[in-house]
Amino acid sequence: MSVLVCSQCKRRFSFTNTQEHPHFPFCSRTCRLIDLGEWLNESYTVAGAPLPDGGDEDWARFEEQMGD
Repeated sequence: MSVLVCSQCKRRFSFTNTQEHPHFPFCSRTCRLIDLGEWLNESYTVAGAPLPDGGDEDWARFEEQMGD
C-alpha cells in the first residue's frame, strides 16, 4: 500500500490498486469531477500547434505540418 497526495485537493490517501481505488490519481469522485470540469472549461491546455478552424484544406495543411 502507498500513501499518495491527491493532485486536486492535496489530501493524502492510501492506495493499493485501481480496482480498490477507482478515482486514482484523485482521492475521491468529487476531486475527479472537479478536474474534469477544469479540462472542459479549458482551464488546462496541452502545448502544441493550434488546430485549424475548419475546412478540408486547413486539415490537409495541418496534417502536412504535423508530419502525418
